[in-house]
Amino acid sequence: MSGPAASLCILGIGNTLRSDDGIGAWVCRRLAHLPLKNTVIEYAHQLQTEWLATLSSYDTVILVDARADDGEEVLFQTLGVDTGPFTTSSHYLDAGILATLAGGLYTLSPAFRVCSIPGYDFSLGEGLSPGGMQKAEEAFGILRRWLAANGYLSEPADG
Repeated sequence: MSGPAASLCILGIGNTLRSDDGIGAWVCRRLAHLPLKNTVIEYAHQLQTEWLATLSSYDTVILVDARADDGEEVLFQTLGVDTGPFTTSSHYLDAGILATLAGGLYTLSPAFRVCSIPGYDFSLGEGLSPGGMQKAEEAFGILRRWLAANGYLSEPADG
């Protein structure tokens, strides 16, 4: 953090009408009830370049999103700059590409982190699957502890 003016944006990504795809929004709704300092919570149906100008004004950005692979672990990691070949469409933007574009287009680029949460059911429907709910709760705990350890949470992170 760069002092008391340090700022954080947490961006929950996903479609809440496609079951576990809405995990990012669910976690962010829980985080929004915490006594956070210098933090803004946003939601996006999809990650697109329109977010670049907004996100570049923060010191740190955390992207919270579901993933549909065979992994069972909630991953919370720093996002590196992607220098490989870009494959994008008008409907999808990779988080690494977003970080690279932010660094290339703006003189001050935020530190990007990604919280990637396993999802199990991406069919039409509101609400999370039982497995998705368990992983969402786990991700909430991980993020809450990180927020406390980095001075964004006004109360202890236990619980």
